Amino acid sequence: GCHGSQADGNVGPSLHNVPKRKSEIGLIHQVISGKTPPMPKFQPTAQEMADLLRYLENL
Repeated sequence: GCHGSQADGNVGPSLHNVPKRKSEIGLIHQVISGKTPPMPKFQPTAQEMADLLRYLENL
């Protein structure tokens, strides 16, 4: 995927320590806004977003 199979970065940046660099609100905005190309705009459900935030916390 864009962030690498181990989330170490590829086309997109590493996802390790993201929660230390961005707030949950900032992460949600980045995922749904589409304002950080080349990352596309996503429309996750509330549960999918919660799962993504927990995943990022546990990397």
